[in-house]
Amino acid sequence: MTAIRNLERALPDAIALAHRRRARALIGALCIAACPVGAAATPPPDGAPKASAVCQLPGGTERGVVAIIDGETLRLDDGRELRLLGILAPRATDAATSAADAWPPAASAKAALAQLAQGQRVRIATAGQQRDRYARIVAHAFVRGSDGSERWLQGDLLANGHARAHFSGGDTPCSEALVAAEGHARGSGIGLWAHAAYKPKPAWQSRILSRSPGTYQIVEGKVRRAERKGERIHLYFGRDMRSDFSVIIAPELTRSEPAWTAQLLGAAGHAVRVRGWIAMRNGPMIEVTHTAQIELLDGAR
Repeated sequence: MTAIRNLERALPDAIALAHRRRARALIGALCIAACPVGAAATPPPDGAPKASAVCQLPGGTERGVVAIIDGETLRLDDGRELRLLGILAPRATDAATSAADAWPPAASAKAALAQLAQGQRVRIATAGQQRDRYARIVAHAFVRGSDGSERWLQGDLLANGHARAHFSGGDTPCSEALVAAEGHARGSGIGLWAHAAYKPKPAWQSRILSRSPGTYQIVEGKVRRAERKGERIHLYFGRDMRSDFSVIIAPELTRSEPAWTAQLLGAAGHAVRVRGWIAMRNGPMIEVTHTAQIELLDGAR
């Protein structure tokens, strides 16, 4: 009788264990079927970079990496420099301290890029703008592993908190993947996101934003008013248009993306996240030249 009671008590635990084992097996099977090629099906070891997001860009040329200039720039074996498209690495000028020349996020980003690419061969996939004003190649870059798989450099740096997604007009392939990779690190507060200098700023803090002209910022807030003025669309985040934060959609974007920009006229009352360089036009403002600079945060279209 005692043995039967013991069996009855143990039976629920045995059933639960069997369910957990079946669930783990099912999850593993789904990952094998659905995970992108080259993505890790098991967690990386402690200290290893997190797997990058997916960016599929075929073609391009291969070159060797001989030096790391900073957290977003490589020197290639033919003497040219390659700037990684779609990201902005930390730099000493981001720091508001006297020790800006030893800004830890900048050093960490350079070290992370060196770990990924120093001495490796990279596939360079250009798109749209191929050179910047310093004659550097501007492109996405992929490191090829010994097994033939590839790691997307931009995705790795963003996912591990060593850069911010950056858009400045023109064609930026994989823009959604760039924002998604950054979101992982930002949500986890790792890397540069542990520093106040990079945390998203509330749109209502116009005075603080006014003290940061010429800096790249991520600003979050609710749009109070949206209106068209000629070829521009203006989004206002405060009552005072002369001093509060605002966003201006550039004419070239309203012309190239008329349906997308027209939808912004219905943005009043919705929370958005906008990224870009702070300028002063009455109050602090950001000019949007790429659709990926604005994200809707409340599920609105």
